[in-house]
Amino acid sequence: MFKKDALDNIEAPWLFQTDHQADVYNSYDPIILSGSLMQQTLDAFYDEIYKKFHAPAYAGKNFNALRDILTDLSWIINRSRYVVFFQNAEEILIKGQANALQGFLEILVSDRK
Repeated sequence: MFKKDALDNIEAPWLFQTDHQADVYNSYDPIILSGSLMQQTLDAFYDEIYKKFHAPAYAGKNFNALRDILTDLSWIINRSRYVVFFQNAEEILIKGQANALQGFLEILVSDRK
């Protein structure tokens, strides 16, 4: 069973699976991504991520830009931690390019030393 206090740890792992509702984690000010809004196209995939992260306007809709945006979060103001939830995660890119999802997950779990 996943324990919420794991979110206070800065050591790996950084990706967890839970059946809890996201509102259980409201004290962490989570970023909630909707898989159902990310299922059709890569544009929809990038749009949902960039919208919820409030990404800068210059963020390109390609994997390299996504990696750059998510591995340097210094452009986000007033946030000391990043807790991201995927609602309906099983729907992400089911009608699009699933390899982009794999790349996105690799970014999320990569080591940031």
